[in-house]
Amino acid sequence: MRLRINGRNGRALFATLAVGCCVSLLSSCAKGADPVQETPAPVQETPAPVRETPSETGLPAGRHVIDRYIEAIGGKDVIVNQTAQMVKARLDVPAQGIGGDMQIYAAPPNRLSTKIEIPGIGEIRAGFDGKVGWAMNPMMGPMLLEGRMLDQMRHQAHSTASLHPEELVASLETVEMVEFEGHNCYKVKVTTRWEEEYFEFFDVESGLMWGNERTQASPMGEVPTTTVLSDYKDYDGLLVPTKTVQRAMGMEQVFTIIEFTETELADDVFALPEEIKALMEPAKEEPAKQ
Repeated sequence: MRLRINGRNGRALFATLAVGCCVSLLSSCAKGADPVQETPAPVQETPAPVRETPSETGLPAGRHVIDRYIEAIGGKDVIVNQTAQMVKARLDVPAQGIGGDMQIYAAPPNRLSTKIEIPGIGEIRAGFDGKVGWAMNPMMGPMLLEGRMLDQMRHQAHSTASLHPEELVASLETVEMVEFEGHNCYKVKVTTRWEEEYFEFFDVESGLMWGNERTQASPMGEVPTTTVLSDYKDYDGLLVPTKTVQRAMGMEQVFTIIEFTETELADDVFALPEEIKALMEPAKEEPAKQ
């Protein structure tokens, strides 16, 4: 029996799953590597320093909030000295009554591969090999990522994205203190080097991040998404939120980490699928009609 996902919301949901299912889950894991090996996102050659917008309300500067968050989850040294990672997780979409197993592989400085197997639907995959972003799912087939979709994939694949480094972030601004999912939080506006703006929420007391509000680019268009992080657990000195809830288009996607380990990964884990390679081949010219 194969499940049917009807309507624009259903199609966009699975397009979003294929391209951005692990944006918040993986970036919140704060993976890292030796920063000397980093390959900056090719947005500009010499990033300008992160701009800090002066606060007239007595709120802490955005950079200060981020630095407290870094310390809260284990510190910069723990983040930058991690190696390749494997995450096993569970995806559930309660409104559709479906779910499946998920695997995420990440390696410094900027390689990423994800796979979700959903019974009755099939395999949903996405990845970034350091240059090419791609996605495949049974409903839309293989695709090369471009524009904002590629920017966001490159962002999540960056090995020290959780540090909000200058090569990714143009400015940080603490805009207000708000309640987010029952937590008293600083709301920080993040402006990226590719001129995307989104908001992250950090606990006033603990410094932990409880979520974000971001517009996720997808093949079906832009999808406003609220992400909620919870159930932090210690993995060898690094605090990782083991539950991630993404709300979009009136539905929730729930990601639960089952296993989080550092390991050695072969290069072929991040190899482009043959279907993606075929999309990169130059189009063959049709022979001229006689």
